[in-house]
Parts: sequence; C-alpha cells; structure tokens
Amino acid sequence: MRSINRLVFVLMVLMLARPSAFAADTMSLDLVDTPPLVNEHVSFEAEIVDLVLNSSGEVVQVVGSACERCDKKRYLPSPGLRLVRDGTDVLPEAIGGLSGSSATILINKATGMAEQVRFFAAKAGESHEN
Repeated sequence: MRSINRLVFVLMVLMLARPSAFAADTMSLDLVDTPPLVNEHVSFEAEIVDLVLNSSGEVVQVVGSACERCDKKRYLPSPGLRLVRDGTDVLPEAIGGLSGSSATILINKATGMAEQVRFFAAKAGESHEN
C-alpha cells in the first residue's frame, strides 16, 4: 500500500511539474503561425481611401477617412507599398480607379508609413479590374 501511495505522489509531482514545460512548447508553436503584421502594424478601416499619385503614376500619399465627414488621415507610402483587391495585387494601370473605395490601411508602427492597402471586394454592379 505504501508503494502505491508513493507512486501516486510521484506521479502527481511529475504532472504538476510538466504542464509548465508543455505550456512553453505550446506557446512557442502558436507564435510560429502568428503573422508578423500582428505586432508591427496597426490597421485603419477607411470608408473612403484616396491615393495621391505623382505625374509618373506612383502613389505618393494614402489618404483615408472613417466616414464622409470624419477627419482625413494621411500616410506616406512605404517603398514596398502593396495595393490589394480581392486578395490579388492591383496592377499599376488600375491604381487610379481605386480612389474613393473602402479599404483597410496597414500602417507600420515604427515608421508611421502605409505598407499595404487592402481594398474591399467590388460590390455587385461595380467593376474594378486588377
């Protein structure tokens, strides 16, 4: 009987000691699947996004507002700015047609620059070519 009690005690000690090791392993596995955007970026949902282009057709400013009468927020584009619509990159010749659309702007916390603009899917009856 004493050996059973001792065995139960040892098993309980082992069980109490092991969850912390398992928790650390589980946490590290969860971080592997976490995209880097979670910690390095903030997002801004804009009802209206205007892309300011220079004479070469390059985006020089991203302007967004949460509503028609809300204050506009202005962001400089990062050198690798991505414009995405329906999950695919927007072709350079279609950039001009995106102004006035709704989108999510991803802003790099460290630089304050817009790194990605994810335009919402076109509504029925609208046609925006990528």
